[in-house]
Amino acid sequence: MAEVALIGLGLAGSEFALKLASFGIEVDAFEKQDKFAYLICSNSLRGTSLKTAAGILKAELLALSSPLITTAYECAISKEGALTVDREVFSQKITAMINETPLINVIKKEITSFEELSSYKLIICAAGPLVDGKLAEEIKKLSGGFFHFWDAIAPVVWDYSLDKSKMFFANRHVPHAKDYLNIPLTEEEYFSLVEDLKSAETVELHDHDKNFFEGCLPIEEMAKRGDLTLKYGPLSPKGLVDPKTGKEPFAVVQLRQEDFEQKAWGLVGFQTRLKWGEQKRILRKLPGMEKAEFVRLGVIHRNSYINAPKVLDEKLQIKGTNIAILGQLSGIEGYIEAIATGMLASIFTANSIKKRFLHEEILPPQNTMLRGIYEWLTVPKKKFYPMNVSFALIKAKVKRKNREEFGKSSVNKIKEYAAYLKKLMPT
Repeated sequence: MAEVALIGLGLAGSEFALKLASFGIEVDAFEKQDKFAYLICSNSLRGTSLKTAAGILKAELLALSSPLITTAYECAISKEGALTVDREVFSQKITAMINETPLINVIKKEITSFEELSSYKLIICAAGPLVDGKLAEEIKKLSGGFFHFWDAIAPVVWDYSLDKSKMFFANRHVPHAKDYLNIPLTEEEYFSLVEDLKSAETVELHDHDKNFFEGCLPIEEMAKRGDLTLKYGPLSPKGLVDPKTGKEPFAVVQLRQEDFEQKAWGLVGFQTRLKWGEQKRILRKLPGMEKAEFVRLGVIHRNSYINAPKVLDEKLQIKGTNIAILGQLSGIEGYIEAIATGMLASIFTANSIKKRFLHEEILPPQNTMLRGIYEWLTVPKKKFYPMNVSFALIKAKVKRKNREEFGKSSVNKIKEYAAYLKKLMPT
């Protein structure tokens, strides 16, 4: 029987299971879904440049042979500027990898209480931010309660329903790339869209807490912050030249390629809590989308998270228990950040079982993004809130002009760390 039980095979759980197995340790993974590591929100894993925190973190994870980041690059629609993947192919590959790994025992079952796993030495909870029922109540009791924020998803539209004669292909970072469709907006069309968004009916939030994650605000909330907010945000025309005019439009609505066959396109930055009828009405006013048919419409959901620095110990376990909390439930936000927690927990768990090092000897090096995430979750702070990876998480003060140099140094540190961790591998 495995000594380790895992709840959930999302991004954090899948990374944990696959990486733990690479250390030669068996895990029983409990998951009620058939698809693992499915990307629910967008299909973008954000920037790839070593000038960006997201790009550095992905490079660090690659240096540690991250199963999920490695697979993401194999499923890439685009690797330039941002890493976007075919989410169906990505999930299929990860699901197959997990099902074919002898040391991962997938048990199709929903865990409703930690009591069901009392015989295991370690319990890894990667249940996700939508956890509910008795399990959620147990986590709340152990952690002193949940915090919440509202998160939204953007619509996805079918390719066949678009009039591309009113759009143009362009990627602001990669000349001649065709992974983004762009809808040019005149000044009049832009301000008409803003007014529609500001006045449209929204889904009522049945909760006193109306917090939104600042990194993923509903587009109508952004519109209400100022008439030009969208122009200088997700509808920025910077670097996008309309071939019909030879100029940058006043504003641009971007659609990102969702799959290898270009059957569907996701509206970039259009995460929303507008009612479905309002979404259709407003989006069909956009040039080329008059007859748009939707794969899915935008929705909003409430994410839960714990006060990790107060609750978790140095091994990401709830203090005084054998239960570790991973992924967005821990209070980290974003795909790659969730994957990073899975990587960290796999290292800590392998060492706890094999006892090769003191815990402080296997922490990621200082001034790396991986260490920044670890300390965001474990070092006490006055105010804790969901956080994407950023330069604010590291101790060094890095000037913008020096970010790429810092990124290269950070990745080299992680390469040395990876070599050091080989002592945890099977002999």
